[in-house]
Amino acid sequence: MIKYNDPWDYYIIDNFLPENLLMSLKDIKIDSDNSLCDGTRTPVARRYFFTPDKTDKTTLDIVDFFRTNTQQFQNQFGYDLSNSYMRIELAQDDNNFWQVPHIDTLEKRITIIVYIEGEGDIGTDLYSSPNEAYHTRLEWKINRCFVFKTDETKWHGFTKRPFTGKRKVLLINYVDKDNWKSKDQVWDL
Repeated sequence: MIKYNDPWDYYIIDNFLPENLLMSLKDIKIDSDNSLCDGTRTPVARRYFFTPDKTDKTTLDIVDFFRTNTQQFQNQFGYDLSNSYMRIELAQDDNNFWQVPHIDTLEKRITIIVYIEGEGDIGTDLYSSPNEAYHTRLEWKINRCFVFKTDETKWHGFTKRPFTGKRKVLLINYVDKDNWKSKDQVWDL
């Protein structure tokens, strides 16, 4: 694990997931539709959340991995994850996908992004402010994990750029139980 502080504090961990979980995530078929992307994930149709109605082995193994490691994440990163729901989404982006510079909603106590599948110059862009060209583009590497605590300074996104194939990422948030409204997206800890 390496901690960076430019343009703001974040962590990079390579080889984050056990190989069997990584392979299982690659095998999940997602029929998401990015054609209506407006610079956010909200209009992306058929998003794939790990929710209690899914009882397949991959879902249970992924949820167990994060549940088992929650205390370690608190210790490792120094973030309070108590009174949180676990929100896990497997996103599959295509050439229509892009994200404006944004900060995550403050109900998200921590954001963990794991690069699952894809190739090329498709890493996350980090910004110093919402109106700057990107400051840093994270290098895309399979099973690389990018972690940060949500606050008003952590501007990130995905600059519109051409790429071939699919970009599959696992997005994990620990969200505040008292304020998170989209209960259909969470797995209760």
